[in-house]
Amino acid sequence: MSRRHTARTVVFALILAGLLTATAAFVSAQTISSALSAPSAAAGGLYGQSVNDAGDVNGDGLADLIVGSPGDSRNGINLGSATIFFGGSGDRLYLEGSLGREAFGWSVAGIGDVNGDGYDDVAVGAPLNNAVGTEQGRVYVYYGGASMDATADLVLDGELPYDHFGWCVSRGGDLDGDGRPDFLVGAPMANAGASDNGAVYLYLGDNGDPSTDYAKRFEGEIGGDQFGYSVSDVPDYKGDGTPAFVVGAPYVDQPVTNGGRAYLFFAGSGGNLPSSTADVVFKPDSGDPSDMNLGWSVSQAGFFNADARTDVVIGAPGYLAARGLAAVFYGEADPSAEPSPDQVILGETGGDSLGVSVADVGDVLGSDRTEIVVGAPSRDVPGENAGMVYLFEGGSTYTSASQGIVVERGGLALIAPAGDRLGVSASYAGDLDGDGVADFALGAPVGNNAQNALTGYVGIVSSSGVPVPVIPVRMDQRPLADDRCRLEFRGPVVDAPLVSLWSVETGGGRLLADLHEGLVHEGDALVAVLSSALLREMEEVELRWTTAEGLQEVERFALPTLPALHFRLLPPSPNPFNPATVVGFELPSAMHVSLQVLDLRGRVVRTLLNGPAGPGHMDLRFDGRDEEGRILANGVYHFLLKGHGMRATTRAVLVK
Repeated sequence: MSRRHTARTVVFALILAGLLTATAAFVSAQTISSALSAPSAAAGGLYGQSVNDAGDVNGDGLADLIVGSPGDSRNGINLGSATIFFGGSGDRLYLEGSLGREAFGWSVAGIGDVNGDGYDDVAVGAPLNNAVGTEQGRVYVYYGGASMDATADLVLDGELPYDHFGWCVSRGGDLDGDGRPDFLVGAPMANAGASDNGAVYLYLGDNGDPSTDYAKRFEGEIGGDQFGYSVSDVPDYKGDGTPAFVVGAPYVDQPVTNGGRAYLFFAGSGGNLPSSTADVVFKPDSGDPSDMNLGWSVSQAGFFNADARTDVVIGAPGYLAARGLAAVFYGEADPSAEPSPDQVILGETGGDSLGVSVADVGDVLGSDRTEIVVGAPSRDVPGENAGMVYLFEGGSTYTSASQGIVVERGGLALIAPAGDRLGVSASYAGDLDGDGVADFALGAPVGNNAQNALTGYVGIVSSSGVPVPVIPVRMDQRPLADDRCRLEFRGPVVDAPLVSLWSVETGGGRLLADLHEGLVHEGDALVAVLSSALLREMEEVELRWTTAEGLQEVERFALPTLPALHFRLLPPSPNPFNPATVVGFELPSAMHVSLQVLDLRGRVVRTLLNGPAGPGHMDLRFDGRDEEGRILANGVYHFLLKGHGMRATTRAVLVK
């Protein structure tokens, strides 16, 4: 009888006490070699909240990457966006949702060639979409192609209001045995039999157009579990070729409050779909602490222990006062129904939140084994909430994150790493640079990547050290006191000596400034100072230039509403936050206003202001507590600003 079929004891605690001996290999540090930056410098875009490999969507033989920016408000408040970066070329395709405040890009995934046309496809989740019902959620599917476009080919909607359908999306493997990959969508707030027990929906690939009807719904066990908070494919856990998938439910209260669980489902034999009952349940022991949130993140772990079966890694960022952990379970030919973890990797200090993200990143060390990365986005090194990501080499045994390889920020031109929250997301990226070895990507959705705006960035760790092509130009917009606006453009090509003929134009081609008049070099930036009244008439501006080879290049930038001119509520920062965030608002005149914090059910949990304010800008701090001073639970909270018959809303995520 194997070790994992014996009676369960206080498994996590015993492993951490030293039942396993650490034999971590010491290899050279991994370093971010380049960064993918947000297409505009509007703060609060949460660029990098999600990141995933897209497969090969354009069929050129090179890996592609997709990045989500659910707070992108360039074309609508929290409309959100996603960007596909094509490997090798640096070209990209910009995608955006259909409705404001839908958080398009909260989740992104490559889902394989689900329509059988020879090109890989992608899915983008918008869990706050209101098209059918309030925050019912929506998923957009885009088919790849040699000339892929930005029009969604499939639109999938959740079943009921507040389901948050699209909170996570994932490839599923071929779960019905028809030769086409399938895909999965999580809706952790779905009332599938009980309040917020959550659900995961299976959609089947098909030659032509896959159906918009789900093939099967998998449900959480008990109300409040939030089953479907995370989901991942697991290609071959048993080593017999049977595909599977794993689902996280971080708020399961058995055997401990908010201990969480994860569930593994195997495809049925003979083309049958997986059973509604999980085949394997990963859960804490009764001796483990509450609020560990096992299942916050889940991922296959490749062949981490160097055998021929796919392993699983599960994050529990709330463990021991948010010290956090990652639990690794090795694949089994004869799986136990409730296996004990083979490795438990503990965060370094309380509050690190190790395990917010986990990912299999392939063989990035050239060891012929699979490596995994685990994010600790609340770690206060090298600055408060700067975040840290650890790489763990396959074939070694770990008990602490301190034994892993710290992924260093490298040569990124950061204003300051504090508040970046590096490690909120992480993903395998495929071979982006064409050197034959896999790369990986890390999200820092509140990062300040030399843009003077908290837009977020995605760091690329390149196995060869060759930088992946990035967006060549960024724009920052700064209103001035004399009703003018300063536009600053920065990027690799701005300082390049072999480019010329720079100009700023409207979307319709009207010239606003060029190097002859109104556009000047200031240090590492190109600067144009233009009339705010003129800019308010426009939705976007274009920066155009000519390369030394005579090629015409253009970057387009949306122009958000200029501050201090309208009644508006600004995106909270940081977001996600722990323990506090700052929410600002601007008023065109003095008035009586209220600013309230609401939970997902619309209940007021805190009033931050109820009185006179303005005109101008005001910032208020929200410390994650209710009116009675009690610490609120993890989750999404809404901010509602009301005054003189006007209202504005925004939201932030509390992550512990």
